[in-house]
Amino acid sequence: MKLVKKFLAIILSLITMLSFGVTASAEENWKDLLGTVVDGSVLTDADKSTGYAREETIRGYYLADGTSYIEDKGNGLIYISGSTSCYRTAEEVRTDVYLQKLINGTWVTVTYQYDSEYNTYYGHNGFYITVTPGYYYRTMTNHIAIKGETFESMTSRTDGLYIG
Repeated sequence: MKLVKKFLAIILSLITMLSFGVTASAEENWKDLLGTVVDGSVLTDADKSTGYAREETIRGYYLADGTSYIEDKGNGLIYISGSTSCYRTAEEVRTDVYLQKLINGTWVTVTYQYDSEYNTYYGHNGFYITVTPGYYYRTMTNHIAIKGETFESMTSRTDGLYIG
């Protein structure tokens, strides 16, 4: 039984060491990932990207469309934003903007900012943030319109920008 436990410990150690090796290699060779699609976002080295609500999203009675935006301003400073548009005035128009970072092949939320506008048909939310260089980042925005009992939502995403 002790031999089996030692064997399993060695195997788990090897798997862990190999995982770290693959991660370090992927981060060092970020150019190898250019053009890869991760959760709907193409990894790119562009300076900016705009994402639109997906075409398959059914437009609502109030909610018309939404956009996400990310721009590399240099030296680790980026600007991210989102906009939500409605066909008609809603009681509340929300634009919830999330900054996400690609870690081990998964988009992880770094920070977010919620914003609500009232009795309007348009909402915008944007901010500057300094990030850790050497990673891909994207913006994901939840677009929401509320009127009485009606709640409509959709999501937009930018491509993933490499911030070096």
